[in-house]
Amino acid sequence: MRLNIGQLLLGSRRAGEVMANGAGQTFNGIDEYAYVADNGDLDIAEAITDFCFGGYIKTGSDITTGAYVFGKSVAGSMIGRYGFIISSGILKCIIQPSEDSITIDDNISFAINTEYHLLIRIDLTGKKIYFYIDNVLQNTGGLAFTGTFATMENKFEFILGGGNNSTGTTASLFFSGQLRDVRIYHKDVSSSVNQTAWMAGKKLGDEIAWWNLPTLTGYDGTDYDLTGVNL
Repeated sequence: MRLNIGQLLLGSRRAGEVMANGAGQTFNGIDEYAYVADNGDLDIAEAITDFCFGGYIKTGSDITTGAYVFGKSVAGSMIGRYGFIISSGILKCIIQPSEDSITIDDNISFAINTEYHLLIRIDLTGKKIYFYIDNVLQNTGGLAFTGTFATMENKFEFILGGGNNSTGTTASLFFSGQLRDVRIYHKDVSSSVNQTAWMAGKKLGDEIAWWNLPTLTGYDGTDYDLTGVNL
């Protein structure tokens, strides 16, 4: 059977299918990070039923030193903050509704120089938080929460490769490793089918933000371009 050039280029990809194929952005753990300047839709409070965020992380050689991976106001005790941190060999997600700050630890043997796909689903209707690594739920049944989330628009930036605990783009506790295919949704994308598609780089639809790193512009026409610092 003879294949034309179009078929060879498409391979297993369907015509018109949008996929993230970025090689990822490396962060040095010293002073490199990226941030979103205008971030209203990146607040949990802007979603109605569900807020999901995640992406691929590849660890470096140090998972003991505390580091903020990506998120919004991860370092500050601020209602509405969310994100991922690494501390003492454990990967954690932090979510803070109005009642109390919530930390959920991984349930795996977190390792150096290893890539993981992370997903957090905040079910705003059922009041539960679900933490997935490589399509496996880490906290069985989800973790219930009370309270609400504050709007943080234009107060705290969304940062990749570090954390912030003050207004503006000041970052701290930098991440050493690599990030790619980072996304935010205002809907539930935690089904096994959706996660499998995301892990293959496929578009799920209704992406609020999508960064096909190392490209810093919003991918596939999405808003919220990243600004790189020392990258």
